[in-house]
Amino acid sequence: DASDECKSMFHNAVSCYEKKDFQQAALIFKDITEKFPNKVEAYINYADCQIELSNPEEAIKYWNLAKEKNAFLLNPYVNLGNYYLSQDDLQKAKDEFEQAFCIDPYNENLIVNLGITHERIGNRKMAFMLYEFFLNNSFNVSSTLYRNVHKKVSMHKLNAISQMKLGVFFERKHFYRKALQSFYESLRVFPNISRTYTNIGTIFFRFEKFDYAYLYWLEAYKIEKKKPKLCLNLALCAEKLEKKIDAYCFYTYFIQITNSDKEDRKSVV
Repeated sequence: DASDECKSMFHNAVSCYEKKDFQQAALIFKDITEKFPNKVEAYINYADCQIELSNPEEAIKYWNLAKEKNAFLLNPYVNLGNYYLSQDDLQKAKDEFEQAFCIDPYNENLIVNLGITHERIGNRKMAFMLYEFFLNNSFNVSSTLYRNVHKKVSMHKLNAISQMKLGVFFERKHFYRKALQSFYESLRVFPNISRTYTNIGTIFFRFEKFDYAYLYWLEAYKIEKKKPKLCLNLALCAEKLEKKIDAYCFYTYFIQITNSDKEDRKSVV
């Protein structure tokens, strides 16, 4: 029957693909799409063949057709993202990867490639958030992918911490311009360390640049929320800027965190 015919054709096409006979595989997959238009995998595999045959426009057409057939299949988005990334078309790559991420946020190759895309666009903060998300959730810590990402993140983080410590040294010596330069370099290298934002905010607050202090402390808060002193600083700064609702919220959160910490200490005792 039709079902058996489709299975047989699909099996033959896959066999040709595995033997790297992409021309023959493409012919069979294309035939399947015409005879069995709801066999979405045939559209994807036909597109994959076209990439191997250096026909990217045809591949893009059929990956998009697969998306139209089933918007919740991961592979068309990932394959499109990978192709656009290889062509340095970063915005299109980002769009495809982000749609794929909505379907499967724990696909490891997808997370890393989305991180690479953000890094190449210049959004290093998001890139390293994705890399760390991957490292924290990976089930295969012995994989080459894991080792490469871990090495990259560790190297950047160590360099950033060194720059941050240099900034703290300059700050204690009251060399505030040099301190800021070191803190900014720390953020450039690795933009996800809460303390670096906190230190920059502290310098701006010292010189009554409350709007800048508030912005940098808010960035620190986004990374690490449960820090009572940071919440108190944000509340004080919000008051200076006459952000009364923000000030009230941060004072309230400061009290909640402080009380929670006290309860935790009691339970330990």
